[in-house]
Amino acid sequence: MQNIKTLITSLILGSVLLTSCGIGLRTTRSARSASFMPNDVRLNVTMDDYQYLGTQEVSVSYKKYLGLFTFYNEINGKETTLRNINLVNLSGPSAIGFYKLDFSLFRALYVAMVNHPDADFVVPVSLVTEKEQMFLGSNVKKTLKVKIYKIKEK
Repeated sequence: MQNIKTLITSLILGSVLLTSCGIGLRTTRSARSASFMPNDVRLNVTMDDYQYLGTQEVSVSYKKYLGLFTFYNEINGKETTLRNINLVNLSGPSAIGFYKLDFSLFRALYVAMVNHPDADFVVPVSLVTEKEQMFLGSNVKKTLKVKIYKIKEK
């Protein structure tokens, strides 16, 4: 009889303890609502709405060892330093089209944005990668050609 009381008491205390040890509170509410937003929003933009500012070619050459260590030789024909890193942060639905740009090309595009400070966006035209394979490393040179546009003000 004593064992049954001890068992019931320990079960009650255990269940109270387990149910009261919540880590956080999660509240979910659901309500029916109607959307008054249109399903389609259409913005008709043609090439007449853009002003062509020019074409810029940027390049990066670097050495990569063991696939881990990268040492930059030149960015846009100039030697690089680790003290001064300027880069462009591109944003948008696909960042910069189909090209998978790495950190080095963002550093190289900085010059294009400095040369055209009123540019609204850049469009990549071509990306050329030259890779010279060495023992446990490689020499890589990337050249990106972009077209620079500005949205006309009406």
